[in-house]
Amino acid sequence: MGERLYRIWCEDGPRHDAVPESRLPLLVASGHLDVEDRIAPGGTEDWCEGWEFDGLFEPPVVRALRVHHTSLARMRRSIKGGWISLMEYREQRDRLLLTESGVEFCAWTSRPRPDLKRAGAQSELQKAASEGAEAERQADVAKRRHVVHGETAATNAGPQTTQGETSILSFRRNVGRILHGDLPAWVDPSTVLHAWRHHGVRYVITAAALALLLDPLEPVFLAQRWMVALMGVSAIASILLQMASSDRDRTWATRFAACLLGMIAFTIVMVICMEVDMQRGLLGHFIPTIEQFQGKLRAAIGG
Repeated sequence: MGERLYRIWCEDGPRHDAVPESRLPLLVASGHLDVEDRIAPGGTEDWCEGWEFDGLFEPPVVRALRVHHTSLARMRRSIKGGWISLMEYREQRDRLLLTESGVEFCAWTSRPRPDLKRAGAQSELQKAASEGAEAERQADVAKRRHVVHGETAATNAGPQTTQGETSILSFRRNVGRILHGDLPAWVDPSTVLHAWRHHGVRYVITAAALALLLDPLEPVFLAQRWMVALMGVSAIASILLQMASSDRDRTWATRFAACLLGMIAFTIVMVICMEVDMQRGLLGHFIPTIEQFQGKLRAAIGG
């Protein structure tokens, strides 16, 4: 049985209908095939993107594309709308993929991008822009490698750190990166959204239940308002502690998400209780026993 043939549809290049399977890795290695160029078995219309083809691209690159698939789909629509060119899209895409762990060490980062490889067909101005973009991308990769190597050396030189452990060195490094516009991966809003998606219901139910338990004390001690303030302070503290943690440890970013959602839930319950009855609260308004309890507390405080 002969070698299986595939069709290739390059987004910015020619279309081929009879490419042997053994040639696909060579096309990737030489920079002729982009991660999003399409591939289909010969004689079919079963197209898939290059990164979806099993074993063609490195696992970290494939994982990064899966993580950012929705964001990249929105970015690609900007090409059709004429807002950005394919070259600009690929520059932005590659920067986004490099934020994921492990991608910067893949051979993918050192291969020439197909549109840059075909730069001979471009004008001098386009070639200059391509060279500048490629140099900037390589510098960004080198900087990320330097940071990772610095973290590894610091870890090997000192005591082993555990998850959740913080340090002044990490805090200074993260602050410096943020001031230079190099945002850590945990700053991505998807970190908070991921925590809400998996634990949001539990966070809301717990905060709302605690707010209702404190409702009888709100007219006397402002208990709910103190809890809202406590959640806000905890959220700020979580961000500061996350900045003092390593990039791979997102424990405090997850706790920030919990505190933020808890503060929102507390505020909503508190507002509802005050709207029903500011003097007695929600439970005191409907349950005479709680109203009597509140009266005794006021008398004890006044006495």
